[in-house]
Amino acid sequence: MTVLVLTDTGDLAADLIVLELQRRAIRYRRLNIDDFPAHLQIVYDPVDSSAIFFARGEQFNSADVGAAWYRRSRQFTYQDPYIQHEISVFLQCLWQEMTWPWVNDPIAVDKANSKLWQLRIASEIGFDIPDTLVGNQRSRVAGRFTPGPFIAKTLGGAAIERYGKRYDLFSQLIPLSELEEAAVEAAPCIFQESVKPGMDVRVTVVGEHVFATDIDAPAGYADWRAAPREAINYCPVDLPTEVVKRCRELCRTAGLSYGAFDFVRQPGDRYVFLEVNPSGQWGWIEHATGQRITEAIVDVLVGHQGGPDARRPRIQS
Repeated sequence: MTVLVLTDTGDLAADLIVLELQRRAIRYRRLNIDDFPAHLQIVYDPVDSSAIFFARGEQFNSADVGAAWYRRSRQFTYQDPYIQHEISVFLQCLWQEMTWPWVNDPIAVDKANSKLWQLRIASEIGFDIPDTLVGNQRSRVAGRFTPGPFIAKTLGGAAIERYGKRYDLFSQLIPLSELEEAAVEAAPCIFQESVKPGMDVRVTVVGEHVFATDIDAPAGYADWRAAPREAINYCPVDLPTEVVKRCRELCRTAGLSYGAFDFVRQPGDRYVFLEVNPSGQWGWIEHATGQRITEAIVDVLVGHQGGPDARRPRIQS
């Protein structure tokens, strides 16, 4: 059986997976979705729910896949909006029909990417979450977070591309006096109480493995990602048993084999849940701390191969 690495040409995390598969001499196929349709053709047969992939002179059948690694779903821009739409719909539908064991299942990734969903589930599981409002009504936000300041962050991720240029959209600490009505009404946003001072903590869950790291950034940064890289220190830590249990429970609830959690540890060992990213990077944490996260991911993939119980039931109408 073969491990399928489903990714794109610019995904450095996929390179880590491939290198580990090569080190173990495990058969794999890498499909870069940005090759589709120019250098990748796919034919799907609904009678036996099989797909044949033709990639740069080679081909393979979906039946050959024992497990699939999938980290993210990027949107690629094509000149023709019709082609853009048809490609997006086709791939979304195709992955739903593929019942391979996934790390992570694209359906689960799409659901878990909802910040609204994950905050609700985290609260239900028992995590502490910041006082939060999501929307675009200034008076309600101002009334909730008086006297401020408070955190504002995006719903859709920490970066966007506009006119060919990348912009980072990190969390911002905003005084109430700077909360402009026009800016709030222009687009919905996540508004939260600030949970600093405290230590940022990244928790990476891979199956039953849990890797925790303190992220020590200079004071004054609402979001450690905005701090200079050379000023940030990383240190592996042990988590309280209850936090480990709840991280695993949230992943099981979301149907995730992999999740990158962000917390703030406040004085008194109180962990405040910020978010979980089902497609979060881990290479930089692994490099800085020596934690063997890539190996754990491949362990899960190899453990899935040939295991029918791990296969996702086909979606029924």
